[in-house]
Amino acid sequence: MPRKSGTGCITCRIRRVKCDEAKPACQRCTSSKRQCDGYLPEDSTVTRRQLAAAARQLSVVGPISQALSQYPRHRSHSPTPTSMTLFDVFRNLTAPSTASFIPSRFWTRELLQLAHSEPAVWHATLALGALHQRHELFWQGQGHGHHNSQGLLDQAHQSYARAVSYAQDVKDPTRLLSLSLALLSITNMMGRWSESQVHITAGHRLLKQAGTGEETMSAAEILTRLDLQAMTFSDSSAPYAYDNTPRSVYIDTLMRQVERLESYAQAGTALFGLMRRFMLLGETLVADDGELGEEAIIQNLMQDIASWESKMADFERNRDPHNAIGPLSIRLYHALLRMCLTAGGYGPEARWDKLLGYFERILTLAELLWSNTPNTHVQSPFSLEPGLIVPVFMTCQRCRHPWLRRRAIAFLHKIKRQEGMWSSDGAAVVAEKIMEVEGQVYYTSDLSRENSPSPMQIEEMSWEEWATGDGQLPAKTSWAGIPRVPEKMRVRDTLVMVEAEQKRVDLSLIMSPGEDLLGTLGEVRMETVTF
Repeated sequence: MPRKSGTGCITCRIRRVKCDEAKPACQRCTSSKRQCDGYLPEDSTVTRRQLAAAARQLSVVGPISQALSQYPRHRSHSPTPTSMTLFDVFRNLTAPSTASFIPSRFWTRELLQLAHSEPAVWHATLALGALHQRHELFWQGQGHGHHNSQGLLDQAHQSYARAVSYAQDVKDPTRLLSLSLALLSITNMMGRWSESQVHITAGHRLLKQAGTGEETMSAAEILTRLDLQAMTFSDSSAPYAYDNTPRSVYIDTLMRQVERLESYAQAGTALFGLMRRFMLLGETLVADDGELGEEAIIQNLMQDIASWESKMADFERNRDPHNAIGPLSIRLYHALLRMCLTAGGYGPEARWDKLLGYFERILTLAELLWSNTPNTHVQSPFSLEPGLIVPVFMTCQRCRHPWLRRRAIAFLHKIKRQEGMWSSDGAAVVAEKIMEVEGQVYYTSDLSRENSPSPMQIEEMSWEEWATGDGQLPAKTSWAGIPRVPEKMRVRDTLVMVEAEQKRVDLSLIMSPGEDLLGTLGEVRMETVTF
C-alpha cells in the first residue's frame, strides 16, 4: 500500500521547509515573495523527491500544482517523473498542435479529462507524448541510432500495450470511442497499419452503439477526420476496408438538418464528410442508399457541397476570415475537393492539365498556412489529424507543370511535418520518384528557398461564387513553351507499402495505358524510395 505523502504546499515541500499550510497560498511563500504552487489532493502519494523531479522536467508555465492536477489519481502508485513528462508533452504540444489546424476540443479538453479516470486513456496519452518527443528528435537531426530515440519508441510501445490491456475494463461505448481514436492515432504514428484498420472499424461500431449526441459530438468529428486520413493513405499491406465502412457519417445527416454552421470546427468536419463521400464514389460498398444510382449519388453530393458553401457564406458574413488558421485550413481542403470534382474520377491523366488555377490556389493556401503557424508548432511540427501534407502531395501527383510541381515538392521537404501516418519527407521523396518516372527532373529552384516570398497572392472568391459557378479557376501559370508529359508516361495510381521505422516506401506505380486504351490497366512499375 502506497505511503501517504507529506503535507504542506508544493513549494515548501520541494524546498524542505516547514509550511504553515494556509490556503489558498501559504504565508511562508507569500511573505518571502515566492510563488506558492498550492497543494496536491489529500489522497496524493507523490513524494518530495518526485515533486522536485517533476518540477525540473515539466515544461509548463504557471504553478506546478496546475500541471500535476492534470495527472490521474486512479493508479495504485504515483506517476513517475517520466510519465508526467510524457503527459505534459501531449497536453502542451500534441493536443494544441493537432487542434490548431481545424479546431477541436476533443484533444485539448475531453481526452485530457478522460485520462483522469481511465487508465487506458492515460497510457494512450503517454504513448502519443513519447511519439511526439521522438519526432522532435528526428526533426533536430537526432533520429536513427540515437539512444533517446529508441528509448522513446520503447516507451510508446509499452504504453500502447498497457492502454490496450486496460481497455478491457472500459465498458461505456462513449469512453471506448474516445479511447479507440487515441489508439488509432498511436498505430498511425507507429506504422501498424492493420491495427489502425481495426481501430477505425471499432470507432464506427462504437459510435453507432453510443449514438450521436452532445457527449459523442467531438469524438464523432475526429472519427470523420481520421477516417478520411486513412482513405488518403491506405497502405497496400492493410488497405482501407471500404466494404466495412458506412457510406455516410453523422455530420452528413446533421448538415441536411441544420440551417447554419455553428463553428469552424463543425464546418471543417462537414467538409471532411463531403470529401469522404467523394472518395467513396466508385468503391464497392455495403450500400445503404437503396436503389440510388451513381448519377443520383453524385448529384446529391454536388447539391450538398453547394449547400455547405452557402452556409459558409452566412457563417463568415460577420467574421474576418483572412489569414486565420481555421478559415485558411477549410479553404485549402475545399480547393482540393472542388479540384477533384472538376477533374472527375475517370478519364485520361491529361485532364488535370486544365486545373493549374487549382494547383496554384492549393500551394498558395498551404504556404500561407505554414507562414501563419505559431512558432511553438513550427518548432514541433506534429499533428494527429490531416493538415498540409495531403493536399500538397496530391498536387505533386496530378500537376505535371514542372514549375508548380517543383514548388510543391520543395514545400514538402521544407516543412518536416508528421500528420498521422503522413510524413512530409516521405511524401516528398515519393513525389520526386513519380516526377522522375514521368520523365521530369526535380531540382531546387528559387521558389524552394525557405525565405523566398510566394510568387502568387491568393485571389479570394466568395462562397456564393463557388456555390453557383462552373468550377473553373483562372491560372497565372501558363503551359506556353512547357512540354507536356505524354499520356502513356503518366502515373495513374500510386500504391504504397510503408516501413515506418526503416523510413522506406515500396511503390507500385500503375501507369496510364495511353489515350487509345482508356479503361484498361497500364504497366506497373515497382520502385523503392527511402527518406
